[in-house]
Amino acid sequence: MPLRHPWLNDLLPYAIAAKSRWPGMRVGCCLAQAALETGYGRRPIGGHNLWGLKDLSWNPGKILVWTHEWNAKEKRYVPVQEAFEDFATPEEAFDAYGRLVTNSPTYADAREHTDLRLYVFALAKRWATDPTYAKKVWVIIEKEGLVGLD
Repeated sequence: MPLRHPWLNDLLPYAIAAKSRWPGMRVGCCLAQAALETGYGRRPIGGHNLWGLKDLSWNPGKILVWTHEWNAKEKRYVPVQEAFEDFATPEEAFDAYGRLVTNSPTYADAREHTDLRLYVFALAKRWATDPTYAKKVWVIIEKEGLVGLD
């Protein structure tokens, strides 16, 4: 069954292939995060970084990008320049995403949940500085019908 948004349909095969190699990832969450982080593909970082991935020791490609991060002390977003990963192909990007969420101890709490909503909220605690990140991801999952993909 096709997804509601054509851009997500284009990404679905990459997410499914990555899930087969990296069982700790959830396809629905992966696609919703990509939609949120890039505005449905309008603002990827570099070639194919759809999630704002940073500091992956196994990936040699980096790109400096200005972004906004939530500053809890100031209670506002502040501009910062960060080194983000840069991927040559969608396959490389989805593989890195899957590897990260499957192997990183940072996301071990998320991997314990079989319920997608609980997975999203556990992952978001460590994924983004935005205090409303999990809610935003979940809204996209529901809106786009991404719940039953895993």
